[in-house]
Amino acid sequence: MHLDNLTVISLSELCGSMLVFYPDTAFTFALDLSAYEAKGVVAAHLICAEQGSEAPLTADNAGFLPFALSWLARERAAITVTITTQALFWVHVRRAKND
Repeated sequence: MHLDNLTVISLSELCGSMLVFYPDTAFTFALDLSAYEAKGVVAAHLICAEQGSEAPLTADNAGFLPFALSWLARERAAITVTITTQALFWVHVRRAKND
């Protein structure tokens, strides 16, 4: 599934609806943030849906998602994010080769 021009609210509502129908599932999306600062929209591509995935301790509350995307859009053109039933999300960060 690939969707363009989603606002953060639309993305959150989409994920909420998916989680209602598929509880205890973690949905991982590739997000294109290149238009986020200028237009406030993202492109989302569903990478996978995994049953029974537990959120890491570093996961954030879904209410923090708009701020996180705004901050991340300044640093990166694209991210991978997982959203899960407990209204939690986490960003998958790839380390630089020199780390």
